[in-house]
Parts: sequence; C-alpha cells; structure tokens
Amino acid sequence: MEQFEMVVHSSEHVTLLTKVLMMFSRRRIDVISVVSETNRNTSLYVINFKSGKDEAYRLQKQIEKATDILDTNLVQVDFIRAKFSNRYHNQQLVSR
Repeated sequence: MEQFEMVVHSSEHVTLLTKVLMMFSRRRIDVISVVSETNRNTSLYVINFKSGKDEAYRLQKQIEKATDILDTNLVQVDFIRAKFSNRYHNQQLVSR
C-alpha cells in the first residue's frame, strides 16, 4: 500500500464531498485526511489516502466521471514532498 493525494476540483456543490468520500468507502480505501476550500463558484478537495497504485488510478477515473467534477489530480505523497514541496503550498500543482 502506498500513500496518495488526490486533488479534486469541482463546481460548488454542498453534497459533492460526501459523494466523493462514499466512493472511497465503497472501495474500502482508508482516507487519512480531507481538506476543503471553497471559492465563489468552485470547490477544491485535497484527500490523502492509502491504496494500491491500480486501485488509486481506477478511483480517480470513477471520480472524474461524476457530475460537477471539473478536474482531478492524483500524485504519490513521497513524490509531492520530494519534487514540489515549495510549489505545492501555493497550490500550483492542481492543474493536469
């Protein structure tokens, strides 16, 4: 099992975070932490979790298909800390 971080960018929707977390629950994936930010029209969710690599990529594809999801980005946590630690805090890693 590896640790991943998924950044989900979506249209502002009150129940969307619950819907996304239910996808993790159905697959029995351990969520470590969730951070949510909301602007006027969009929301950004940063979800840390432990999973196998294949399962993480399948989950990302499933979340991308959900309604009101604008973009997702999946990165291994060690990769983020090693390569993008100073840029990550400015949230420039969110784009594909």
